[in-house]
Amino acid sequence: MVKQGSSSEKEILITNKGKNPVSITDIVPRLGNMLTISPPHKFTLAPGQTRKLTLTLLPGSKVGIVHGSVIIKTDIEYLPRKAIRVRARIVAND
Repeated sequence: MVKQGSSSEKEILITNKGKNPVSITDIVPRLGNMLTISPPHKFTLAPGQTRKLTLTLLPGSKVGIVHGSVIIKTDIEYLPRKAIRVRARIVAND
């Protein structure tokens, strides 16, 4: 639950559990301009390496339930993109 006009941050971890390096070629937040991700740039994960990303929800004056996703694009042939679903309830300031 997020209060109208405030912000909320959540962390996600991306781990390379494979034997080869993995390039994250793009990270695309999909929830209008209410969702940002940091760091927003490309990076490569060595085998066993983990990277922390921070999602920030800025709902503004919106109230209700919002749905979106973060699309993570990779150079892995069998997994070129991974979607992480985002859902939040925004409540009015009383």
